[in-house]
Parts: sequence; C-alpha cells; structure tokens
Amino acid sequence: MKKILFIASIMLFIQIFQYAKELEKEKIVIFDFNANGVTKEIALAVTESIITEIVNLEDYIVIERNQLNKIYEELKLTASEDFSESNVIEIGKLAKAKIALIGSISKIKNEIIINARLINIETGAILFAEKTKAKSETEIDKAVEKLIKIMFEDEDE
Repeated sequence: MKKILFIASIMLFIQIFQYAKELEKEKIVIFDFNANGVTKEIALAVTESIITEIVNLEDYIVIERNQLNKIYEELKLTASEDFSESNVIEIGKLAKAKIALIGSISKIKNEIIINARLINIETGAILFAEKTKAKSETEIDKAVEKLIKIMFEDEDE
C-alpha cells in the first residue's frame, strides 16, 4: 500500500511540475502571412509551417486558429483582412497573448522573401524582425526553418 501511495505521489508531482512549466510559457498569436506576388495558398502554407515550427520548440503556447476566428467574429473582422497595428494589439490582448507574429511572403523576380516581425502586445513595440529568402517554392520549408531558428532559438545565445 505504501508503494502505491509513493508511486501515486510521484505521478502527481510530475503532473504538477508539467502544469507549472506550461504556465511559464508565453502565449503567442500568429497571424496569417500576407501574400505579395504569391498565391494565398502559399502564404497559408508558410503560416502553417511557422506555427508547426514554433509549436515544436515547446517554448510557447500558440493560440489556435479557431480561438482567433472567435475573436475575429467578435471584432467583425475576417482572417483574410490585412490588420492594422491596433487590430493586431487588440486581437492579441483578447487572446491573452504576450507576443504577436505577423509577416508576409513576397515573390520578387525569381526570389521568394519571407518577412516576419514579433510584436509586444502590451507596448506595440516590434521586438524582432527578420527576413529570409528562398530561390524557389521547393526551398520555402528550409527558409521557414532558418527564419524560426534565427528568431526564436538563437535568442538565448
């Protein structure tokens, strides 16, 4: 019986520890990237890849798209709109996020450029901005990985 109580106590401790670790994570809201000279499908695919990369870092809580859609409805906006900075801040606050990630994907001549900016929801200040390039659509995934590495993983170094 003591063994069972001991094991149960350890399991409870582990769950509490994991929950506490989750509470330390900052919430981030990721807006659909704007498409400039590329299709909306490519821009959406870039947004999805960025979400996946950030989730896999396990350092942030990413606000899910259906939660954002509820906020858009509340504010009478649509996900396809270009948001002003004040909209980004308002949506971020309603989502209880600390950071927003906005950006664009553009095609200029034969080069695809992904621009991204991290915005502090409280102050509206741009915390970090970065761009990365791909020579073709097949290289976009590598460009996204590079972008996320620069923006998020190198910040402690």
